[in-house]
Amino acid sequence: MDWSQNLWSKGLLLLLFVASGYDCAGNKTKSSKSGKKIKESTTTASYQDENSNKQSNLMETAPSFTFFGRDEHGKICILAKFEAIFTITYEATSGSQQLIAKIPRDTETRAHCVSLLDTNPYLDISWRGGFTFRMVFSKHESTNSWGVKGMNLVYNTKDSAFTESVDGRELIVRSDQDSLNQFETLLGKSYYCPSPSIINMYNPAGERIVILRLSNVQLQAYEIKTGKFSPMSRCGLVGFGSGVIAPFYLVSYHEDDSASMIVAVITILVSVLTVAGYAVYRAWFIKKVDYDTMI
Repeated sequence: MDWSQNLWSKGLLLLLFVASGYDCAGNKTKSSKSGKKIKESTTTASYQDENSNKQSNLMETAPSFTFFGRDEHGKICILAKFEAIFTITYEATSGSQQLIAKIPRDTETRAHCVSLLDTNPYLDISWRGGFTFRMVFSKHESTNSWGVKGMNLVYNTKDSAFTESVDGRELIVRSDQDSLNQFETLLGKSYYCPSPSIINMYNPAGERIVILRLSNVQLQAYEIKTGKFSPMSRCGLVGFGSGVIAPFYLVSYHEDDSASMIVAVITILVSVLTVAGYAVYRAWFIKKVDYDTMI
């Protein structure tokens, strides 16, 4: 009887251990519910990794040969495609000299545009020799348009490109507003112009020492979708001779349309003289035919 009671007590104790989640050695066992949680956690982590991989694969790509910047979410917020030539005047041992600087293919680009803040986005393009070209953009709510607020160029005349420079130091020149009015464009459109008018750039003393010539320009700084340019708004006036490098002293302070007017007047005069000459020729050198004598 004592033997059966002892066996019954041990069996009951064993059942209590199993029910409380411990094995015979007194170690805590893992329930099937815990295992299910672990499995769900692993699946969730795997799903998140898959989503992040898809997002990285879907990151917007800019068009080829285009300078661009991204906002805090990784979306493209500035697109700029152009060729630029800077004519820089500097003082050398032999007098005033000019340096022709072009933006090369090998550049470093930095941009700033915050989607939640109403700030002026900008794009910095830097290349070897200490050159940095900045374009600052602005939005005009009153006219539902955007444009270029400013252009700056930073360079250092200590660089070897400035031969015989007598004043080696870092300089910054800024554009004047009159040169930038041509870039105003409706929101939702990209600006395009094969040859804009020249852009005058001045040092802090107000001296024009740099002329910028742009060509094959396409810009957009607002409402960019899928990383691509929106439909273009073509410039109404193409700068005469903007793509040709002219001596500094031949470039006027403000470009106008006098050259095109002269060409038009010359064309009209040539046309009038041609018609008048033909009339004189017929009157004096072609014999009249008497149709009454013809049978």
